[in-house]
Amino acid sequence: MKHENLLKLYLKFLGGPLDFHGIKLIPSLSDDSRTINWRLENPNDISFNRNVIKHFIYDSYQHFISITVGYSDKSWAGFIRYFAPHLKLSGIPEYYLSQETKESLEVASKNIKEITYNISSKKLTFDVNIFKYWISFRYEEEILIESKIDVLGVRDESGKKYANEFISFFISELGRSANIVEFVDVVLGELADVIWNSPTLCDKDTNFINTNAVFYDLDGKALN
Repeated sequence: MKHENLLKLYLKFLGGPLDFHGIKLIPSLSDDSRTINWRLENPNDISFNRNVIKHFIYDSYQHFISITVGYSDKSWAGFIRYFAPHLKLSGIPEYYLSQETKESLEVASKNIKEITYNISSKKLTFDVNIFKYWISFRYEEEILIESKIDVLGVRDESGKKYANEFISFFISELGRSANIVEFVDVVLGELADVIWNSPTLCDKDTNFINTNAVFYDLDGKALN
């Protein structure tokens, strides 16, 4: 069956917009009938990630094809190659963060005040302040959270506090042992949870979250 006929049949199959967790996805057929252009309406002011919406639309169309024409190639790669070019999402922004999500992220960043971690056989507590963070949804599967973090102090289990120069040493030790990645994940965990638990920002079946941070000592010097 020609793509033009498939697309027309798909629109009849839908019978109107798709609902994606309260976001209305509205399809329209191009003048040459070879493309469906998608736009959205967001009356409930819901955060979204275009890549997540794209997978939702692709899943819908792939399901339609499988039950109507018995498409034999069930692979995602085959669908992307043959059918996806006829679905355009250029009318949908890359991402959108609602005021509610922004406030949740801000609360999460303020909640993270100290992290306990084992370094050089010592159980240490780091007092931290996330003073800047940003989130990228540029990539198909990866969601990236980056940040700048002040290390305000370090103390051990006995309560002993370490001078500023030791802060640099401990962060360097993390880098040398490759534990810096895990440490950053712990520091930014609450921020990541806000994104991970939003089905319109993160598809748990296809997305993963990476984190990255630059740490600063009391003098404002970058430590990694």
